[in-house]
Amino acid sequence: MGSGESCRIKTSKLERAPSPRGSGLDNVHSGLKCVCTYIRTQGNRICIQLNTSIIRSGIVNKEILEFKFKGYIRIAEPHIYGLKNEKRMLLVYQIGGAASSGPIPSWRLMPLEDMVGVKTTGEKFEGARELPAEYSRWDTIIAQVK
Repeated sequence: MGSGESCRIKTSKLERAPSPRGSGLDNVHSGLKCVCTYIRTQGNRICIQLNTSIIRSGIVNKEILEFKFKGYIRIAEPHIYGLKNEKRMLLVYQIGGAASSGPIPSWRLMPLEDMVGVKTTGEKFEGARELPAEYSRWDTIIAQVK
């Protein structure tokens, strides 16, 4: 799928999506309105849409998010959503849940295609935190806590 094409999702129903051009591997299509992760089910490829409006709203309204990442439930403050090395990424300050490595609380940079079940918790956070230098370079920032 080219970057100008939109995801083939209608009102959260899944439709079969064609395999990405030139790839036999499952991968991600990032359009302006959605991020799709391709999964296999009974031999078919389908596109799962991640609703990025929840992420953008969480940043603008300083709302804490809950989601699953690498098999662990995470509770985190979303700080920057953007493109880094041509991938859609979310920089969060993880304040709860579990992690496979490192302490909590801690900064975590997460590819959007690996995040599952993103929702707000109904709780808010104070606002922007001082960012570590390693997270300061982005190709494009789509939303950032002010």
